[in-house]
Amino acid sequence: MKTATTIAFFCAGGGLDRYDHKPLYEALVELFRKEGFAGATVLRGQGAKP
Repeated sequence: MKTATTIAFFCAGGGLDRYDHKPLYEALVELFRKEGFAGATVLRGQGAKP
């Protein structure tokens, strides 16, 4: 039986964090695909307002 891993994560800050000249969320999704994750969901937003 094959096991699949799915992940959901929230990137606050509107995508300003970057890795290797790409938005961080995009780099993470690429990594998850390479590692064989079944899926990844990215929720982008500004986070909690004080």
